[in-house]
Amino acid sequence: MAIRYSLSGLVEKEALDNAARRRAGRKEYHPNPPTHIDEEILKKLTQHEVAQGWHVEKQYKRRTRMFRAKASDVQLEDDVWMLFYRMQFTCMNSDRHFFINDIHDEKDRQVDIVAKDDETIYFIECTHKASPGRKSVTHIIQKFVTIRNRIRSQVQKDLVDGKSIQIKFLIATRGFEWPAPDIERARAEGIGILRDEDIEYFEELVKLLRGGARYQLNARYFANKKTPMLENKVFASRIRVGGRAAYHFMASPFDILKISSISHRARTSTNDLKSYQRMVNSKRLEDIGKFISDNGSFPTNIVCNFRTKKHVRFEPIEKHGDVEYGKLTLPGLYGCLMIIDGQHRLYGYTYADTDYGNDKSAVSILAYDGLSIEEEIEIFVDINTKQKRVSPSLAAEIRASIGLDQDDARDKVSAICTHVGQRLELDPRSPFHGSIKSEMDKKNPDRIITLVNVAEGLRKHNLIASATKNGDDYQFVCGPLSVGKDDAEANVAKATEVMIGLLNTARTAAPDNWAKRDADGGFWFTNTGYRTIVRLASSVLQYLATSRGFDAKNEPAQRIVSTLAPFIRFAVAYVESGGRERTSSFRSRSGAGGIDQNSRLLEIALCEQSALDYKPQLIVDFINERDHEGTTEARSKIAKYTKTLLVVVKRNLESLYQAHDEEWWFQGVPPEVQSHCNEAVTKDKGMSDRWDHVGLEQIVEIIEKSGNWRSFKQLMNAKTNRGSRKDQVLAEIKTIIPIRDDLKDQDVTLSKTQVSQIEDFAVLVAEMASELGFNDNAFEEAAAEGDSIQATASY
Repeated sequence: MAIRYSLSGLVEKEALDNAARRRAGRKEYHPNPPTHIDEEILKKLTQHEVAQGWHVEKQYKRRTRMFRAKASDVQLEDDVWMLFYRMQFTCMNSDRHFFINDIHDEKDRQVDIVAKDDETIYFIECTHKASPGRKSVTHIIQKFVTIRNRIRSQVQKDLVDGKSIQIKFLIATRGFEWPAPDIERARAEGIGILRDEDIEYFEELVKLLRGGARYQLNARYFANKKTPMLENKVFASRIRVGGRAAYHFMASPFDILKISSISHRARTSTNDLKSYQRMVNSKRLEDIGKFISDNGSFPTNIVCNFRTKKHVRFEPIEKHGDVEYGKLTLPGLYGCLMIIDGQHRLYGYTYADTDYGNDKSAVSILAYDGLSIEEEIEIFVDINTKQKRVSPSLAAEIRASIGLDQDDARDKVSAICTHVGQRLELDPRSPFHGSIKSEMDKKNPDRIITLVNVAEGLRKHNLIASATKNGDDYQFVCGPLSVGKDDAEANVAKATEVMIGLLNTARTAAPDNWAKRDADGGFWFTNTGYRTIVRLASSVLQYLATSRGFDAKNEPAQRIVSTLAPFIRFAVAYVESGGRERTSSFRSRSGAGGIDQNSRLLEIALCEQSALDYKPQLIVDFINERDHEGTTEARSKIAKYTKTLLVVVKRNLESLYQAHDEEWWFQGVPPEVQSHCNEAVTKDKGMSDRWDHVGLEQIVEIIEKSGNWRSFKQLMNAKTNRGSRKDQVLAEIKTIIPIRDDLKDQDVTLSKTQVSQIEDFAVLVAEMASELGFNDNAFEEAAAEGDSIQATASY
């Protein structure tokens, strides 16, 4: 018969350690192992138990010690229980038969796990599924809703004697996906979710931070929940550092640990452990812990940022110059103090042999007041690397760490888009599952999609939301893949479902191409392929909204997928129908301009077929403006004048530097271009010249180089004044680069405007050649000389 406890029956100290020894590991031992004085009878009893699934661990003369693997439900409960035990919760239930009883209610309720520390208490129910798929947890949600008021009153009665404590109900799951309605219901009822990836994440985190991981757990599940027991007053100075408001003060490291957080790049995977902060190193933490135990201290500041302004209170007492002195109230919020620099010094205290209650240690804190994420990154980089900038991929991952409930609409949009990217990486249904590369991942041929591309594609086209300037602030504006309101978690869930559907549509439409991934001949399973799908989906949704009144915000994810699927299938078929040449052409277009070109070409193809009735006015106008004859002439002209331009630029460099041998190359060609050409020659096994690998993009870099710019500006303005700024002078060259890329597809027809732009380019090159002394014959010779340049094969 199950033993029933009131909450006062929770165990601590030695009894808690004994319970941990029973729950640790993956075996359960036979509660009544075979025992008999007769060896033959003992053998038969043992064989009977073996047939029931037990294994013999050790055979004694009169008894047998037997074990078996824990049942899946038992293993999940024990794993979660041990996780909270290792986080150093001080008071927990000891076994699986813990019931909440009430003298006013004869129906007692069993709870799998109860874990308490001084400020918080968690009630956890566990459930699993043996095979992958979905499983409803509605009955568990309802159970918590039914008993939570009874539990709260009993907590006050048995555990805290009327004092304030934070209470959280969690559902821990393994082996299945949550249905969207269950996620929504759990969130609405304030019930936390602890899924497979969360458990794995916190298991890794607790190995590194020990009890400090508990505060990261609290920061997640009690975000923005005021906890008066965490509030502390310290003497501080209010100053400005680098033009930014900040506070400097001394405080107990244990008080700071409770409200601090380290910058997680994700929230539901082991990748969370890497961030713009360097990953914590357990050996370094151990060394710092020993240093602290030996009465060591740190003279340098731990640099932080209060990510809340609502609960930071400063009471000034006096002022000297620009510095104010007074009392600072540390906010009673878990996770409100983001550690920018000094995480090892702070979390080293979790490794120190100190008494939390009696330790008198103090650490020096420099806490900025309400920095943006970008400002945090800037300060971190300045402290640690002295670099000018952080890579876009790392910055995107950092934005995921800020959580979804942000005051700044820009931060919220960035976080939502990045969280969708992380869900696409983690969800087994996603074609990108296990294939999205984060900034700090080691090279892995399976991870070919970058998180920054996934997030930026969604953000750039405002598919989920946008941040619109509204006075001094930014306003959150819902996009077509949102739920139509500022509900970050719901928006992430819906957008993820849509993207999984669209990517699966592309994969099903071109299985062979998809299987090639980023190998030769592959396109759709690449960063460019993904961005092309997103860009096209954005254009189609805009058209459907204006022409058919299809408001995706008010449509479920599956309806959006089924509506867009025919357009995606057509786009995939169109690229496939052009064979290897068209696929290569689409893949070669990278960057925002290249993605836009891909989408425009697909929209033109969609517009020219009638089945899907896709007729955006801009595309219709473009089609009507096309110049077939001009395109044929343009193909020849762009090739001829690109060849000539290469010769003209080389001649001008030789004249400019008037140096012997190849000094013009070393002085006039930027290092990046030199590297590009040298690598190409090496790849070509020395069968070509370096200059053979200079194309229009490299020509622009050469002209813009500081030592070259004045000479080329004069040359390009000699006959026609194009202006003084680089963008004005180089406009004709830069404009035709995307047109050149379009012309790689033999099915492309240019517009009259594009044909005219190529004519402008030809005029520019002819004027430059003439200024350098090329007459008509010499001009033809220059073009002929350019024929040897391999770069012009792709212009």
